Amino acid sequence: MTTQIYIVLYSLFFLFGFSIFLFSYISIRRLIISHREKRNQNLRQLIESAILKMLTSDYQNDHQLTLKEYVRYPEIFTEVLLEFWQTLSGSSRQQLKNIFSTYLKEKHKKDITSKRTIKRAKAAKAFVLFADEDEAITIMNLLQDKPLVKMAALTALTLNPQPQIMKIIFKAFIQESKIPLRYYFDLFTAMGKTIEPYVKDILHQPLPEEKLSLLVELIGTIPLNFLYPELIRLSLHPSKEIRTKTARTLGNLSLPLEEIIETLLLMAEDEAWEVKAQALKSLGKLRVKKAIPLLAQALFSHSWYCRLNGGHALVRLGEEGLEILQKIARQKKDPYAADMAKMILDEIMIMQG
Repeated sequence: MTTQIYIVLYSLFFLFGFSIFLFSYISIRRLIISHREKRNQNLRQLIESAILKMLTSDYQNDHQLTLKEYVRYPEIFTEVLLEFWQTLSGSSRQQLKNIFSTYLKEKHKKDITSKRTIKRAKAAKAFVLFADEDEAITIMNLLQDKPLVKMAALTALTLNPQPQIMKIIFKAFIQESKIPLRYYFDLFTAMGKTIEPYVKDILHQPLPEEKLSLLVELIGTIPLNFLYPELIRLSLHPSKEIRTKTARTLGNLSLPLEEIIETLLLMAEDEAWEVKAQALKSLGKLRVKKAIPLLAQALFSHSWYCRLNGGHALVRLGEEGLEILQKIARQKKDPYAADMAKMILDEIMIMQG
């Protein structure tokens, strides 16, 4: 036999042996994974049963030893507790919190300081969800962590916005000088309407313009509709920036209430063109018919943005608004107003095909 034939035979033997090894590895791995999944499923059922017995029994101490056996499986134990939390309410949640504090809290407290991001993220959700009120500082640190950890902490906060923790977070916002304020905006937006009473409280406190401006924007972004009286009050704020954002937010709330409309009508005559422009835009969003004369007059403003927003607001008011735009486009007294009206009418023609 030649050398080439030996090489071919050895190659075939190698490939055959490697194929057998690969097949065996995949088969054994599947068996191990299947066995592990069955074991985890059995463990999950046993933990669920033990927790249910503890929640429903008058003799909770009798079941504590049973639960202690499952501390060796913290991930499954934690998953079951989180599932129970989202299913149950009232006093049962306090019992779940006690179980977490007794059997799992120390491990999670250690894990949230781990160098591994995945480990911190897994621990963060349960730690924040079952946190005590005096642990707000630790939660704030998690909210400044990497995006994965921050998201886990945020998710837990939205599931259980504890009043005392919320107060501390808003207190930190008032005192904050290092963390970018936009970070707080994202945090509060994620919490949604649950933050409404806290926002209302701090709006009456002396705040730097930048923070007050952020809160005004936040009210319109979520939106927090019941805070519109606070916006009406802020419509008279000495800061042009605050008044501008207030005018925009009143439109974003989409509440065609008489007091809001009257406030916007007044703001549409503000001395600052920025405030006027936003008020005109909001009046268009709310489709305020009685604002038509004011919107028409806005096309003769010295401010390009006031002319633009006034014209677009008229479009939102339907046929009546369009007729006024056409009339302004034909007039010769103010060429700038005519040009703006023609531009908006041309846009409409293009959009309609």
